[in-house]
This record gives sequence, C-alpha cells and structure tokens, in this order.
Amino acid sequence: MKPARINKHPKSTTIQVTKLKLDTRSKILKAAIEMFADAGYENTSLRQITNQAGVNHGSIKYHFNNKEELWRESVAFLYAQMEGAFNLSDTRWDSMSTLDKIEFSMRTYIRYVAKHPEFFKITMMETLYNSSRLEWLAENITIPYTRESLALVKQAKSEGIYSPNIPDMNLFYLLIAASRYVFFLAPEIGRVFGKDMTSDLEIKRHEDAVVELFLGHLKPKIGGV
Repeated sequence: MKPARINKHPKSTTIQVTKLKLDTRSKILKAAIEMFADAGYENTSLRQITNQAGVNHGSIKYHFNNKEELWRESVAFLYAQMEGAFNLSDTRWDSMSTLDKIEFSMRTYIRYVAKHPEFFKITMMETLYNSSRLEWLAENITIPYTRESLALVKQAKSEGIYSPNIPDMNLFYLLIAASRYVFFLAPEIGRVFGKDMTSDLEIKRHEDAVVELFLGHLKPKIGGV
C-alpha cells in the first residue's frame, strides 16, 4: 500500500518570492486544512481562512486563484506528506518481501492518519456528500493509490497471505477501515474508554492490533519493520 505519486499543479510562483510571501502561503494552507477538516468545504469561506491564518484577506488571491484551488492544494499537500512518510527508495522497497511490504505499509499508514486525521476528514466529507470535488479527488488521489494498493493485495493473495475467497475490493476497504476509522472516532473513544488515540502508546497499540488481525496467522509474534 505504498502510495502512488499524483500529478500536482500548484499555481506557479517566481523564484524571487520573499520569505514573508512563502510564510504567508504556508499560514493560509495550514488554516485551510484545519477549517476544511472541521467545517467542510461549503461551510468554510476564504475570509474565515485568512482570519484563522492571521493574514491580510487580499493575500489569499496572490497565492491561490480561488477556494477550490486552495482546497485542491490542501489535499495534495496532505497526500504529499503521506507519500513522504513512507520515505523508502525504490531499491529498498523492491528488496522487501510481500509480507514485509504489507506490514510496513500498514504501520506507516496508521501512524500517518493518526497524526493527520484532517486528511481523512476532508476526503470523507467529499465522499459522503458526493461533491463536485470528488471527481478530482478520485482521479488524482484515490484511483492511483487504490491501483497500487490492489497490486500488493493481489500479490499477497497469490502468496497465501490473504484468503483468495475475499474479493480484492472488499479486502482493500477492510484494511483501510481497520487502519483509520478508530482515529476518526477518537472523541467517542476518549469518552467511552478514557483512551487518548493521539498518544504514541495508543497509536502503537492500534498498529499492533491491525497487524495481528490481518497477519498474525503468519507471524510468530508482532514486530515492527
């Protein structure tokens, strides 16, 4: 489940851009990610984003053409962060066994979504409401990622790691759901079980639980990659 690369087309800037302008852009992007995750695209205005970022409202038009472009760059930024979290060379990835690739991918993905729940929240909102942005999301992120992940799923099934009786699509979404939904439900879990799902301890426990659930029958004991 190592993520595939996506084609990102951010608005071009000049080489002579100042540190202040770069800093302003980063503040806007950070605020946009937070607000799109908390309130959704439709309930977030550019003025709310600039107020949250603490920058002049007019500066947003310099860095982003419109709200939809800002949303796209926010999602692309989060996905690029996830891509970077894997941080393996092709040579090392190709040298790993299928089992090790799966465990590495599980653990890395879980750690990322645990620390960046806004990525899941933003994409889930667009999926739930079947928004006009879902097509861009599918074409640029979901489909490339899913294709690469399914290739690993197929390889694992051919090697007996996963049951051949489970359809690829169902297995893929079972893996995704087991990995990330617990962090989406973190507020509920905190109230019901008194657990902080953002803590390193609980993240590691969830990593181990997912690995045990899907790979425990093949591993004498759980161990990190």
